Amino acid sequence: MLSERRLILIVGILILLPLVIGSVFFVNKREPQAASSAPTNIKTTRISTVAGEVCFDTDLPVEAALRCSIGITGVKIFCGKDATPQMSRCLKTSDFDVTLNSGTGYYVFINTGREQESLAYIPASPDDPKFSLDAESYTEEALWICRGESGFDPALDINQDGCVNLADMDEFY
Repeated sequence: MLSERRLILIVGILILLPLVIGSVFFVNKREPQAASSAPTNIKTTRISTVAGEVCFDTDLPVEAALRCSIGITGVKIFCGKDATPQMSRCLKTSDFDVTLNSGTGYYVFINTGREQESLAYIPASPDDPKFSLDAESYTEEALWICRGESGFDPALDINQDGCVNLADMDEFY
């Protein structure tokens, strides 16, 4: 009697479990997914000694969020977010009561709903985009790397064309 009940319980679980898992999968597939789009035409400027601006476009109207850090692997802080989904935007850190340290460049991590954040750089000085950069940084390994590739350092991309190349070195010197 007891083993008959166990057998019925086990068979019932084996029948119901795939139905529950399939239902969850079906419901998740039917829910609309958040839009994501890679940022393009990324341009950054230091608009004052304590504020920066990040402008970029996306192919779809999405909400974007910015996080800033002094180093590529440093602690990231909130520094801006869209109020509504847009395709073209300029976000100023000062609009979000974020004060940047003067004389310090900031890496910007742009989240537009993609798995991988895009990387940009706000220069340390509003007057000189190469202020605080080091000539030693332009090594053979750092050259010829473009946005989205492993090892890309947007701080070295002075002309903001998306690639670190001889044109950036020329502007540095």
